[in-house]
Amino acid sequence: MRYVNFGKSALKVSEFCLGTMSFGAGTDAAEADRIVKCALDMGVNFFDTANAYHDGASEEYLGRAIAGLRDQVIIATKAGSLLDAGEGINDQGSSRYHIVGAVETSLRRLNTDRIDIYLVHMPHPGMNLEETLRALDDLMRQGKILYAGCSNFPAWLLCKSLWVSDVRKLTSFICLQSVYNLIERGVEVEILPLCHAEGLAVMSYRPMCAGVLSGRYSPGNIPEDYPNGAWVERFAGGIERLRQFAQNRGKTAAQAALAWVRSHPVVTCPIVGVERADELAGAIEAFDWHLTAAEREELAGYFGAEMTEHQIGVHAAWRTSYELIPRCFGT
Repeated sequence: MRYVNFGKSALKVSEFCLGTMSFGAGTDAAEADRIVKCALDMGVNFFDTANAYHDGASEEYLGRAIAGLRDQVIIATKAGSLLDAGEGINDQGSSRYHIVGAVETSLRRLNTDRIDIYLVHMPHPGMNLEETLRALDDLMRQGKILYAGCSNFPAWLLCKSLWVSDVRKLTSFICLQSVYNLIERGVEVEILPLCHAEGLAVMSYRPMCAGVLSGRYSPGNIPEDYPNGAWVERFAGGIERLRQFAQNRGKTAAQAALAWVRSHPVVTCPIVGVERADELAGAIEAFDWHLTAAEREELAGYFGAEMTEHQIGVHAAWRTSYELIPRCFGT
């Protein structure tokens, strides 16, 4: 396993970040414990979760799995969206009230005295950047969080956040978490250049496009309950060429997709989720595969430059973000 600096910080993280979104859904507590222990044995020290994942079960399972091992792991968790766990009127969003309370809840679920990396999960209407950043600054001064970041922010909002932090002398985001894969490549337009220029770490999620690039599915083999069947059909030609490219090198399509994301010089660590411990070895093996520039370009060419729902690099719901501008720019 290779370890890299997390953005401009001196913090060292494994370039394989284990995503725990399956914990509490397809993965029960016992299997979550096996996954975490196996990952640690393979050199992984970086784990990603969120308070919104299955009403906090993901954080709880991760907290149990790292009991007695806290100093061996780096934990990233998230809050600050309209998806957060809780039913109260202030149990969502990114107000000081909610962020401070969410941190306390995550600390309890994770059974820890600190959160290493705390991210604002998603932009949303009505958010106040200065209020959120001041809350994160206070939490950092208290030692409850060590670094702050954001997830799913479009380039303009990330840039605005960095500016507010600069002029108000507040803690600044050290990282961005965003979707990136062979199909959803919108972050290449503005977000990755911005992160490179500002020295932000990039945690890329959906490296296999929610299974579309895994090689498991083809137009004639799509389970009825699989939500991305239309994408499998849409990109069938590229998926087959990806599978053949990998097979010619003794690899799988999933490994090729992971190796491609990892090969981008601005990506710090792809976030890879598994439901079973026996899936870890194959995923981690992809991180030993170093694509050449020509191979990277060839793979990208299989899917063309077609615009997708995620071309700007954030969820489709935030494609325009215009409703956010008046409030955010009023800080």
